[in-house]
Amino acid sequence: MTDLNTTMLVALQEIADPNVAKDVHGLMAIASRAIVETRATPPEPSDVVVPTVHLNGTSKGALIEQLCDAGLALSKARHALCEAAPHERDYYVQREHPVSYRLARAQFQARLVKLDAVAKDLFTIVEGISSQGK
Repeated sequence: MTDLNTTMLVALQEIADPNVAKDVHGLMAIASRAIVETRATPPEPSDVVVPTVHLNGTSKGALIEQLCDAGLALSKARHALCEAAPHERDYYVQREHPVSYRLARAQFQARLVKLDAVAKDLFTIVEGISSQGK
């Protein structure tokens, strides 16, 4: 059963309970809560969605050029981030050293992983566009 069906089933069970919904306002509150709960549940992330090249859309060349520009900007951002990597000399005076330095390095690595994930997505999209005809 989907999340929407489960949420609606719970709402219907509450409506059937005379102690829960005694008037129209109670029914509306239950229905509103069911809708909000359903919308608050985001869909699961899935594979990268690739645009379809067609006559009424952006050209294949323009899509690839835009994505390559974005990839180049990510590469520059990654280089700049590496230039700003934490160095132990900036943390050894802290009372929490070496814990603070290790934490700073871990956070830095997490930032790199995020940039790399975006770059990988862009590459996947470019591959998907490139494999299309036209």
